[in-house]
Amino acid sequence: LNARNKAMPIKLIVLFFLIAPWAARAEMNCSSDETAYNINIPNIMVPANSLPGHILAMAPHSVHVTCAGTGNFQQVAGVGNGDWSSSGLTANVDGLSCAVIDQGTAISAMGLGIVWTNYNSASGTWACFSGVFSGSATVSPQRRGLQSNGTTTLTDKFYIVRTNTEPGYGETALIDQLIYIDEADSDRVSRGHLYQIGFSGSMYIEAGGCSVDSVINVNMGTVSSDNFRKI
Repeated sequence: LNARNKAMPIKLIVLFFLIAPWAARAEMNCSSDETAYNINIPNIMVPANSLPGHILAMAPHSVHVTCAGTGNFQQVAGVGNGDWSSSGLTANVDGLSCAVIDQGTAISAMGLGIVWTNYNSASGTWACFSGVFSGSATVSPQRRGLQSNGTTTLTDKFYIVRTNTEPGYGETALIDQLIYIDEADSDRVSRGHLYQIGFSGSMYIEAGGCSVDSVINVNMGTVSSDNFRKI
């Protein structure tokens, strides 16, 4: 297959920013360790034998959030575009069964969906965050504790998943989405943004390739290295 290297990949642009020293920022107890980062999701090749729910690509990134003093510090998530949703399809990732966002995105019609998971070192567990895309910014699964008087590692993973829609091929439309992770109090009231994640760009989807769902060990017996040449 002839890969389209010139196609622009999806970029998840994460901007950590300072707010003027009034309003919410003055009340914040936590801060992140980065000001900006980019995550590139590569162009996608859809294997001919892939099925709905199969993972095609994944982009991870970790951020360290340090909270000063003691108290009930919470991590909550929300999005700028709440029109993305799931048809009910799920995918098994990070030991979880998470909803696949396969409606309303620029890649939905191409047979691809998005799954978002988040790891929080304070709890030591992964959680499904895909529901945030539907606008459920402060629902319980999207609220997680932050280590008081210490540092919490937050790892976000974004998966590209095959959906029930017949795959389309070629360059996708531009993806438009803004995600934010906030510090919040025990009542889920935001104290201000810790970091933001923005989808920008497009990717190229092509057919081909193979995938396997199991590995078989073959006993070849004992062979002298003098006699063994190649397979």
